[in-house]
Amino acid sequence: DSSVSWVMEYSTRRSKTLDRVGGAPSHLPYTWPRCQACQQLMAFVGQLYTSERLPLEDHLALQFYVCDDCQEKRKWLHMEALPKPAPANDRGVGVRCGTQPRGYIDYTPIEDSMDQWRYNRLRLNEETLPDKHLRRDKVGGLFPYDGYEGPKITRQNRMVAQFCWPGVGATVYLYHSVQHGFYPYLYW
Repeated sequence: DSSVSWVMEYSTRRSKTLDRVGGAPSHLPYTWPRCQACQQLMAFVGQLYTSERLPLEDHLALQFYVCDDCQEKRKWLHMEALPKPAPANDRGVGVRCGTQPRGYIDYTPIEDSMDQWRYNRLRLNEETLPDKHLRRDKVGGLFPYDGYEGPKITRQNRMVAQFCWPGVGATVYLYHSVQHGFYPYLYW
């Protein structure tokens, strides 16, 4: 089986996708998320829309929010799965993240040296792989992650993206589980 990683490239110029970080969201959530710790409105960090790279089933997009005001040492992350009929944010309303620069996301497809299941079977060490793009921000493809400190990658629990946005302050591993749907796991 072939495996393709879609490496994220950030730019200040508009891209072909609605995927981006910073600023205000392109579509609005049903209700703006609030921090579980301090109850303040959370700040928009970024969004990833459904595509061939990231099929989101019945959802339009995934949006990510953090609490900029919280005094917690680690930021609270909230992921919102927008329904397809989510209203467009034509007026640019919302809370913007103070630590996330605005950037548009383009993707560069790079073929991986093997697929996830062969990698898992062979139990290889990441350093022996010729792929230098595997730790970059990306969607899809091979994730050389052993699950030691987090969820294991299985056919029922796939990792579908990884990114480290300044506004989050941690690496986000995005999973899609047969049982739980899409969910983020943060690595500090």
